[in-house]
Amino acid sequence: MTQFESKLITGVTASEVTNRRLGKEVSLEARQQIQYMVLKTKLDGKTYYCCWSGGELVEGDVRLTEVGRAALETLANLPVGGNQTLVMQQLKLGPTPLQDKVKATFRKLPSGSKICFFGDMSGELDGEMHKAFNVTGSVEISA
Repeated sequence: MTQFESKLITGVTASEVTNRRLGKEVSLEARQQIQYMVLKTKLDGKTYYCCWSGGELVEGDVRLTEVGRAALETLANLPVGGNQTLVMQQLKLGPTPLQDKVKATFRKLPSGSKICFFGDMSGELDGEMHKAFNVTGSVEISA
């Protein structure tokens, strides 16, 4: 059986400007940080970094929500992985299981790649993403 597991990355967030723009204050004294859905995923012995962003494809252009853009910024800020490969991948429910679509995306890319999975996170994909990515805990990566 193929090993497929994701862990939520803690310790890295979007810029203070982005977080403030979202109307949230980061209290560094209390060591609190805004957490976005940015993951370290292992599949077939390779490691990938990805985020989940709300958004849609409009006339060929990716349009992310404010929070979706902040998640993408957080992914780009990771001090690990390769910034030379950043892929945008839309996800939708359909006849192919969501997890199969996710695995197929990873398998096309080299280890260390960064992928922004985007779609209707608060509607169609709500409750589906954790199962599709097999999220099993968290890992800290400091900037």
